[in-house]
Amino acid sequence: MNDPSPDIILRGAWRGQPGAPDRTFHGTVVQSSHPQVPVDAGISVTFEHSGSRVTGASDHGTYVLHLAGPSSIRVVLSRFSSQAASSTHAHDETSDDEWYALPARP
Repeated sequence: MNDPSPDIILRGAWRGQPGAPDRTFHGTVVQSSHPQVPVDAGISVTFEHSGSRVTGASDHGTYVLHLAGPSSIRVVLSRFSSQAASSTHAHDETSDDEWYALPARP
């Protein structure tokens, strides 16, 4: 039997240019079934990469959800709100929007 992964919904926006090492998502948890991720928590998300040439897509790096203190969780991150589907908003990740996160497999 497979246990469903806990889901997390974040609301916020990215700061920094795509591909820049200091690019960071800042926001708030609006919904969570993950025991370590409380609703209304302020969070940030970064992309951590290997820094070296890789062959597999999964080897490029991972998104990391940073909570208060030293806690962090590797996640798969996807934008899912209706705003993302609109042509004027589709590629503007600097606007406040909702994002869906799932814990990444180890």
